[in-house]
Amino acid sequence: MVEIDLSHKIGEGDYRTVYQLDDTRCAKLLRPHREKWYGGLRARYPMWFYTLVKFGVSDYNRFEFENYKCLMNSLPADTHKFFSPIFGVEQTVHGSASICELVKDSDGRTSEQLQDVGVVSDRGFWEQVEFVRKRIVENNVLYFGVGHENVVVKKDGNTAMPVFIDVKRVGANMYPFQPWLRLKGMSARKINRAFDRLFTYAPQSEPQIALF
Repeated sequence: MVEIDLSHKIGEGDYRTVYQLDDTRCAKLLRPHREKWYGGLRARYPMWFYTLVKFGVSDYNRFEFENYKCLMNSLPADTHKFFSPIFGVEQTVHGSASICELVKDSDGRTSEQLQDVGVVSDRGFWEQVEFVRKRIVENNVLYFGVGHENVVVKKDGNTAMPVFIDVKRVGANMYPFQPWLRLKGMSARKINRAFDRLFTYAPQSEPQIALF
């Protein structure tokens, strides 16, 4: 059983909290609750219940791990380095934990999310973002996890590379109320819009790179 020191918190998302395990790994645990607002009313759900209803899965971390394996099988090998590896799912006293690679900069610091870094001036970073977009679209991979909170900026001096750290949303079934995503070309439109929003963090004086 993996032991997690809750004082080593390094990040938090809508669904999970991230803790550093050691120099190379981190663990993602479900947050206890999920709050939703309906008009002026607040509802608070146990997270396990919320994810069960929303995604239809009993183990949210196992669900993401299976998505990760599916994504790696669907994408060409030259894109794999742009996705943070998930090593597996382990049980803890706090429930299941997703064990992932800890993405770090060349100076040993934990890489920051794009939303926290802000504008990234390295042109090579955006060429790589566009490369990932091209590979996803041309291979008809239904990856809907693109967002500024789901990309970290892995820095090496004055250069950087994007690393996608969240693969929950894979497949059109993630959006049961958007059945048109199953139609040819419609999923690509949604994915392209998500990538376009990433470019708000590119220097505005530079045109968006188009590789396809």
